[in-house]
Amino acid sequence: MSKVPSPKRQAILCHKLAVLLALSVEAMDELHVEADLGLEIKEGSEALMPKLEKFIEEVFGIPEVTQSTYLSQLSKKVDTLVRQNYQAEPEKEIY
Repeated sequence: MSKVPSPKRQAILCHKLAVLLALSVEAMDELHVEADLGLEIKEGSEALMPKLEKFIEEVFGIPEVTQSTYLSQLSKKVDTLVRQNYQAEPEKEIY
């Protein structure tokens, strides 16, 4: 069994969970997903966010992370990192 993370690490992990969930909702919005499965994922993520926020606040005592510009700023940073590291597959020539 692994040891319990330090309070600082717990806070970081909680923020990470909130950011990942927020990013998944944002990506689904931007993709304009219309397939049933995609809509289920998006709706499930949106429904999970308030529960995750309540969990983080009640269990770890960390105030609301989703109610500020914090997630928006992190989202922009993630976009930048992905854009900088994205390597598209080379186009294949058709003969």
